[in-house]
Amino acid sequence: SQTADARFVEDRTNEKKPSEASVCIEEEGPAMWRRVAQGLTSLSRGYTSQAPSLENFHARLRQMNAQKRASRFRSVLQEMELAGVEPDAPIYRTLIMGGMQAKRLQDVLHYYRRMRTSGIPADVVLYNAVISTCARVGELQVALQVLRDLQDIGVQPNERTYVSLLNVCAAVGNANKAEELLADMEEQGLRPNAFAYSAIIASIKGQKPKSPDALERIDAVVEKARGEGLLDPDAILVEDNGKEWDQRAILYNALLGAYVQLGEFDKADEIWSSMTRENLEPASLTVSHMVTMHLKKNDMEKALEVFAKFRATGKLLPLVSYMQILRIAVQKDGDEGLGMATTIVQDLREKGYFLSTEDGSFLLTKASEKADGRGMELANHVWECMVEHDKRLRPNSIQAYVRALESYEPDNYTRMAEIKRSYPDVLEPRAPPVPTAEMTPEAVAKEDLSLEPTEGEQAESKDPSTAESVDPEVANTADSEKDDSEKAEHSAALH
Repeated sequence: SQTADARFVEDRTNEKKPSEASVCIEEEGPAMWRRVAQGLTSLSRGYTSQAPSLENFHARLRQMNAQKRASRFRSVLQEMELAGVEPDAPIYRTLIMGGMQAKRLQDVLHYYRRMRTSGIPADVVLYNAVISTCARVGELQVALQVLRDLQDIGVQPNERTYVSLLNVCAAVGNANKAEELLADMEEQGLRPNAFAYSAIIASIKGQKPKSPDALERIDAVVEKARGEGLLDPDAILVEDNGKEWDQRAILYNALLGAYVQLGEFDKADEIWSSMTRENLEPASLTVSHMVTMHLKKNDMEKALEVFAKFRATGKLLPLVSYMQILRIAVQKDGDEGLGMATTIVQDLREKGYFLSTEDGSFLLTKASEKADGRGMELANHVWECMVEHDKRLRPNSIQAYVRALESYEPDNYTRMAEIKRSYPDVLEPRAPPVPTAEMTPEAVAKEDLSLEPTEGEQAESKDPSTAESVDPEVANTADSEKDDSEKAEHSAALH
């Protein structure tokens, strides 16, 4: 290093002393690369003179979790291994909780198995987090294995454990297992709450193939919940994630969604009336179910009423719910459905949402095909929404949109220029291929490459003033020889 400094500052006595990085550049061989690796490692870990400690790693993990960077947790674990630092229970809690929020099941299971192998004791909260992750991705068998592990170490599952397991059953539509878990829960002396009963209702609703006695099973669950007093006006509130919930509202929302999906529209109307009468606020998904139900019943007035009332609250539906409503509304006859679809697309644009290629192409095609140009406003909004987020559209939807513009907005030159610039291949068909000697007669016929004379050639051949006088016998002989030659060439071409 001193030799490099002397060589670097030679004849530069008035300049500043070179930095460590400059000295490093002057070195050669493995020594240089070792210093580079040390510098990069120091920068990546975020500390200089401090030795790596458990507190440093835990602080980094918490910061990464706050930044929603759970995908980088494993690299931190690798650094801990290289530094010789063993993770403790708080570290594993941060890893599992962050992986659960990011729905990274494989990572959560990796941390969980590593924690068990290390012999670090875990509480029921961590086991519940692993089971909740299984619910988010629909892994029932893994969740049941975690329950067995919990019982093997002597940890008693609580109400939240069984609710998480029931949510897994609801995600995969396994109603039989959900009913078994409910019986186990009661045997353990645990009282099911509204979340448990709503998960059972959801598992019955999502069972495939549809159970023939689905309604009877749902009614049995409702009667059981009613017997527990969960549908009484003075039912106690249930706590979840630091918030208290009305158990009646939880059950009503689950019931209404189940009745709509099972096609029991009258029962769904009864639940909706009960919620309105008891001043219970419907969930966003419940509103989506009601709007969808009224659209399926062709009751546009009621669908618009429910949607307008919810829209006035300033809340938003899940994006998948908007798309379900849009697909039904845009296919309805009359201006009401188009008006609702246009309003929804405007709301999505204002909130910064975007449409997928499939959904945008479907809406653009249906709106462009509406008679008398009644769907042009919706079609223009869909086009602008796709352009704003740089999303592509399918060729058939672009062609339908262009036909509608040519018919109903022929003066919209700006929009036509945008389409031609964005989709040149769709609007400008490729030129037909040039025939070659290798082309078969079938390919020639397919490409319609005719050898008919042009109009000028036809006129020239019919003009008697340009025809030469030829002896009829000579002409007949020449024509006969020409026909024989053409037949021979044609036969050769066929071969």
